[in-house]
Amino acid sequence: MKILVLGSGADGSLPQCNCNCPPCTGQRPGPPAVHACTRSSIAVSADGESWVLLNASPDLGQQVRSHPQLHRGPGEVHGVRGTPIKAVVLLDAQIDHVTGLLGLREGPCIDLYATPCVFEDLTTGLPLLNVLQHYCGTRWHMLPVAGDRACAEFAIAGFESLRFTALAIPGKAPPYSPHRREQAVGDNIALRVEDLRDGQRLFYSPGAEVSCDGMEIVP
Repeated sequence: MKILVLGSGADGSLPQCNCNCPPCTGQRPGPPAVHACTRSSIAVSADGESWVLLNASPDLGQQVRSHPQLHRGPGEVHGVRGTPIKAVVLLDAQIDHVTGLLGLREGPCIDLYATPCVFEDLTTGLPLLNVLQHYCGTRWHMLPVAGDRACAEFAIAGFESLRFTALAIPGKAPPYSPHRREQAVGDNIALRVEDLRDGQRLFYSPGAEVSCDGMEIVP
């Protein structure tokens, strides 16, 4: 399994335009005291050629430009446009994790994996999926994490050697969500990815809500 850490920053990235905390001010002016970070997102691959994007950050364009692995390969000959990003898994519906989908609108139809809560939010409070239907379109793949089901294993076509497991975690729906005040199973998930060839595992949980006493998640 191959992993690209595209961004590791929180809301607003680092530096954030309206923040004067020490890490952000360390980026301005003069030589930076800390490394800049785009917003949280990673990509995983079984072969280094085709990739699954985990969350779609608003910084996706910059992230793709910074990672040649996500550029179109020289061997691709099917038309002028193309991308090695073959699927997107959304772990929640927060703006910093979904608005990068708009940056994929001029490419092929997006294979999108998300829970019912996330699909609801992205067709109502923030109707990104409705907008995308007028561009590239989306193929929806529902992750059945909802109600009393807190865990769901799933596969992604073309990535048969990788096994994906979605796990419900504590966390709120985004402020624009119609059910913002009623936390539901599926608002936030973590993702476990296992390479069936060698047993390597990845656990990704950018939206975990941690209390003052701390929280332990055992995948």
